[in-house]
Amino acid sequence: LAIAPLDAGIGAVNPSTVSHLEAMPPIDGQPCFKVVSSGPLRDEITVTDDDRLLPLEQTVYRPDSTSKLRSISLQYERLPQIGWFPSAFRIVRYANDGRIIEVTESSEIEATVNQPLADETFQIQFPRGTWVNDLNSGESYLVRPGKPNRVVLNGEFNGANLEELLNSETPYPSRRHGYLVAFSLIVLTVILAFMYWPRRWGKKLQQNNLSDSTKNLP
Repeated sequence: LAIAPLDAGIGAVNPSTVSHLEAMPPIDGQPCFKVVSSGPLRDEITVTDDDRLLPLEQTVYRPDSTSKLRSISLQYERLPQIGWFPSAFRIVRYANDGRIIEVTESSEIEATVNQPLADETFQIQFPRGTWVNDLNSGESYLVRPGKPNRVVLNGEFNGANLEELLNSETPYPSRRHGYLVAFSLIVLTVILAFMYWPRRWGKKLQQNNLSDSTKNLP
């Protein structure tokens, strides 16, 4: 039983804290029962008495177990492809003296399933000046919409020159460029080695053969 999406402060029922169940009169003609949990905050949840176990009402009490902290009531509607879904809810928060200090409610909730979403929906657009640490490349850079990102080298940022960095370019090759240069040098070294070693080995082998031939002369 969890209605946390309606209130981040309310989680699922922990079976180890359930103290007892109580029979309840029907709510809107729906048979139901109450789950009472003990703990720092006493929690009472009224659910449908069927396989759905839909939460209908919840009341959370303060540690003194007499004054309410918050309460939630829900109504449901059966939707195609979704099943039972909240069609209305009401969340009430109470002050220490029992006064209502906040009410959040909705009587019109719409939901759809498996709707196509454009790729742009999941693209994050960072505002200008956002500092990004790229864990793949090891670089840090500042976002500049419409311009290449400004790579920030170690020691460049002093805590007060953000705007100056945004309006300037990286003064020397970034770490990524350094990696590319190092990789290029390694590849070049390997190529030269493959070109040089066969020639040297062939020349040495030719000299050895010539020396052996000289030794065999009468």
